[in-house]
Amino acid sequence: MENRVMIVHFDNIERRFINCACQKLYKINCLPMAMLDTLKIETKKIIRTKGYIQSESLRLFSLREKYNLPRYKAHNAMQDAISTAELFLAQVSHMGDSHSIELKDLMS
Repeated sequence: MENRVMIVHFDNIERRFINCACQKLYKINCLPMAMLDTLKIETKKIIRTKGYIQSESLRLFSLREKYNLPRYKAHNAMQDAISTAELFLAQVSHMGDSHSIELKDLMS
């Protein structure tokens, strides 16, 4: 995963899952990896605009609905990965000029 950025929704859960898988399958601690968290992107946006966050509104399903993305079956690894990637693209497209958005700004 060197020089790669993983796009996730709620990085705490994903990091724990990947660490457990690395331990179980390879008997190693997971290597450090950069994660771009769609939940954190949305949280920052809400704080900047209205300041009040309802935790249910940050669920992957709820955010996809907010951005008018199609519904998928939840809690299926492949579908969740696709859902998260699509959500990220929708978030970036709503930020304005996507050519001026830098990775470091999304991850901070």
